[in-house]
Amino acid sequence: MSTVLVLGASALQTPLAIAAREAGHRVLTADNVPSNPAHAFADASFDVSTRDMDGIVDLALRERVDAVVSSCSDVALPALAAVVERLDLPGVRPKTLELWHPKSSLRRLQASCDLPHPAFVCGAPGSSLLEEASGLGGELVVKPTDRSGSRGVSRADANDLEALSRAIEEASAIGFDGEVIVERFVDGIEYGGDAWVEDGRIVALFVTDKRMQGAIVRGHAMPASLSGAQVDALTEHLARHCQHAGYGDGPVNFDVRIGGDKLPILLELAPRLGGNWIPQLAEWAFGVDLFAATIASALGERPRLERTRARRGASFVLASARHGRLEADVPMDEIAARVPGLVRLELDVSKGVAFEALRDSGQQIGRALFDLDRVDFDEGTRTLEAALAPWIPPSEPRSAPEGSA
Repeated sequence: MSTVLVLGASALQTPLAIAAREAGHRVLTADNVPSNPAHAFADASFDVSTRDMDGIVDLALRERVDAVVSSCSDVALPALAAVVERLDLPGVRPKTLELWHPKSSLRRLQASCDLPHPAFVCGAPGSSLLEEASGLGGELVVKPTDRSGSRGVSRADANDLEALSRAIEEASAIGFDGEVIVERFVDGIEYGGDAWVEDGRIVALFVTDKRMQGAIVRGHAMPASLSGAQVDALTEHLARHCQHAGYGDGPVNFDVRIGGDKLPILLELAPRLGGNWIPQLAEWAFGVDLFAATIASALGERPRLERTRARRGASFVLASARHGRLEADVPMDEIAARVPGLVRLELDVSKGVAFEALRDSGQQIGRALFDLDRVDFDEGTRTLEAALAPWIPPSEPRSAPEGSA
């Protein structure tokens, strides 16, 4: 029996804990929120923040862990890499992670290796950063360098100094270290997804059409509407990033913009699985269990990545348009019976639990999976939100911004 340490215990980490347990391993969870749900699937849980690198390393040494894993968020990656380095385990090393994380490091790597990237500046809020950002010209994207899940991301025009300054201050406040990156907006269609790396090569690729609400991701559809040539270009582009960073084996989550026959431009890259149920969508569409693959890879094994089916699906992030509190338990079976094409529904809130209005992925209150061979994405999500309306106020209308899928 191997010991697997799962960093984080939120609902998004629960599938990793379940996968490790179903594989017969001893499962540990580390998180500073004792009520988080993944703890229930662990043999032992520990009240240690995933940002406490020393505390996580001490825990890993004390418990003699054989593997360390995390998914869906960048927050735990530095601690994960520290454990990998200290215990000489399979996984991402600090020297590789530092080339991709924070976001400013990825941009500098791209610039130094002649990889396509948006024009950018980064730094702490102040007159100097504001002046440099304005000098980029055009429409800009502003975000904290060390957060994920659309947290603190906004757009501003380079000529609107008041709005740009406000966006920089807000991004800095949401970030952990206060650093902000400002980039020129990239034309093209935005896609997301997960890939798998073996020996520096991309051996599996799961690309999604992203469904957006402004800068917030509300869902993913798979397979993506890419041509074979675009898939080949993206595969090669991802491999070049992995090779330049020295990342040989494991999962890679990415966001990319592709404009016609132009080279892909990677916007985000992280050595982990994606959130918003991208791995669950890959399992539904193609029969590939990326959570089990992550556990196997972290133990030094070659995971099974063969596609066993081909069907269309979509994930959807549930959220509310305003603050509220769930006044009664939601009858999940009744909701499922009323919504065509609904494959799976998961809520993070129960009776008496408060929820916040949607600002970024941090306010998501659940997720759903749809069979797109049975229902259109817009019809399915509208029907689901209408069915949930007595308990959860529907979110604002979703519309993909110009240049997004």
